[in-house]
Amino acid sequence: MSIEGELYAISFYLNFEKPRLKNNFDYKISIHADIDKEFDEMSSILVQPYPENAVLHGIATKKTLHRIDIN
Repeated sequence: MSIEGELYAISFYLNFEKPRLKNNFDYKISIHADIDKEFDEMSSILVQPYPENAVLHGIATKKTLHRIDIN
């Protein structure tokens, strides 16, 4: 899948989890300017586990506002 598609999937997942966790986190996704998001590709299995683990095992048990940065 293109990196643009991966970014969409990650954003969709994080936006889906925010209300469930009472909006106790924000996130920011940054992509280097040299990367062509529409052309370059990567496997979902390399990216998706990181934000998922950050939410499920890091943020879900916290009561204060947190931030996930994906670079």
